Amino acid sequence: MKVNNTLLALSLAPCSAALANCPVEVKIHDQLIPDKEYQLYYSYKLHEKTINLGRISAPYSQTFDVGKCPNVTKADADIFYMENGQRHDVFQASVFPDVATISFSHSDTITKRSCISCSFDVQMGVVKQVTESGLNTELIALLKQQPDYLNYDLYHQFRTQFDARVRKLMRAEVEARYITPPNIGVIAKSFPNARNATEQWITLLFPQKNFKRLLESKMRDKGAFNDAKALQAKVKTINPKFFRELANLSKSIKSNDVFSTEVQALIAPLDSSHDADIQTLVKLVNGSLAEALSFNQGISSLSISNKGLNNPKPDNIDVLVVNWFRVLHTTSSETEQQLAMFSNRFRDDFVSNIKQRDNSMEPIITAALKKYSKAMLYAPMDTSDKDVAAYNGLLNELQGKSQLNGKRIIIKDSDNGQQLEWVFEQDTWKLDSFSRI
Repeated sequence: MKVNNTLLALSLAPCSAALANCPVEVKIHDQLIPDKEYQLYYSYKLHEKTINLGRISAPYSQTFDVGKCPNVTKADADIFYMENGQRHDVFQASVFPDVATISFSHSDTITKRSCISCSFDVQMGVVKQVTESGLNTELIALLKQQPDYLNYDLYHQFRTQFDARVRKLMRAEVEARYITPPNIGVIAKSFPNARNATEQWITLLFPQKNFKRLLESKMRDKGAFNDAKALQAKVKTINPKFFRELANLSKSIKSNDVFSTEVQALIAPLDSSHDADIQTLVKLVNGSLAEALSFNQGISSLSISNKGLNNPKPDNIDVLVVNWFRVLHTTSSETEQQLAMFSNRFRDDFVSNIKQRDNSMEPIITAALKKYSKAMLYAPMDTSDKDVAAYNGLLNELQGKSQLNGKRIIIKDSDNGQQLEWVFEQDTWKLDSFSRI
């Protein structure tokens, strides 16, 4: 199976008409009810396949061609039997990209239902914890009492029984591994945070996306309009497609001049209206446009003064670098304060690569952030001995790797094959580049 990692998911390539072969090994670990005719159901996007397994017993291992391998997202698979015209699921599992095995057990079933956004490694760890905690035996008992317990019509019952406890196991598994999700910024309260750096930064750095975010925020403000519901009807009498066209403006990458011209042309017919709410709408559109176009310039003028990052000649370079990562991961995502921690050149290179659909930066950035940010998983730092140990561990890793050269700090990490550089810009140390060595 092949994983397709791209920097931008702006479009999906059309699927091939002919399905490629996808052999996967089906493993069943827990006992099955004897004398039942079992079937394997496999589903990935619009592709579905059902395979008759017959009367089988565990442990079971057999390879089947399911027709289409999962690519970017996980596929779903079930083991079930039919009785009196009703389907009874026995096991459910996730099928991961680049993993040619489907593992079925009661622990896999529980984890699959409650660990939806987990990576393969994390999910396998949670499966082990579910088994050790005895949750799998609870599911066995429930299936004996109610054979259709895994039916999705009864999903609320399942979540009430297992979700809260499994989520605790999931958090513990992630924390034990010191894995930082591939996002730049503080870890969200809703766990885990699946958003990545690309999605977060595009929202802010591209005027079209930022305009949409700003305008929606302003229009949601209580009291922005005298009658928000009536506003739509009033605008539609002038341009029935106004709101649809407004939304479409943010769907592609354009130059600032082109984007500004399109916005102005769209609201021009509304300018002559004397209705107070329509006048307010025009002001909000113009204000959001101005903010979006000037956003990058505003970022450059912000300074980060936390933890010595505004000291042009730090006494301890290693501490400054570790504190930079800590500030990064305790600053809210999708804010100009966070982007101000990166240099003008870094942001320009990022935007340029996005426009060219160049994904060469992403694996370097992701790998570096995962390695150097492991001490930043917790915020604030002094919440436990584990936090302090991780912080000190990162300091030890940086020993002998940091160099101060004028207004540049350079880390050459031969073990990881990476070089990171910071530049002192606008009175603050800012990350300037990632590169391979």
